[in-house]
Amino acid sequence: MKGTISYWAGILCAVLTLGIWALALLVVLAVSEPYSDLRTTLLAGITLSLGAVLIYLPFLRRSCKFTLTDEYIEYTSGILYRMRRRISRRAVMVVTEMRTPVSYLCHTRTLMISAMGGSMMLPLLREKDAEALLTLLTPAERQKPEDKHEG
Repeated sequence: MKGTISYWAGILCAVLTLGIWALALLVVLAVSEPYSDLRTTLLAGITLSLGAVLIYLPFLRRSCKFTLTDEYIEYTSGILYRMRRRISRRAVMVVTEMRTPVSYLCHTRTLMISAMGGSMMLPLLREKDAEALLTLLTPAERQKPEDKHEG
């Protein structure tokens, strides 16, 4: 099983970036004097930062991937510096699902996988991927047993 972070999480990050850019633009226009070098420099810096972030976000979304095999779960992230984390499926002790108000808007979930010797966070997963991982990674002996009545 393979997957990436949610498409909607990337859209939300882009909208938040545009909002912060607009706020910074309004502050610069309100505080600085018209036709000053400071205003020009700040506006150019803010605009270049916006462009850099909007170019970076799609690459970041594609670079964050997880892979689940019979032996391990692996999470890879990073554009300039690639980081790869791997946990053996036999070592998984607890899988925790985290939700925030933003995760309800974007239909995403974050999983925290705790294992002997470490932990791994899988952020902003699609709901269906998170459900599948939660089912597959929860140790079988710790899953909720069905009530068995001997009669």
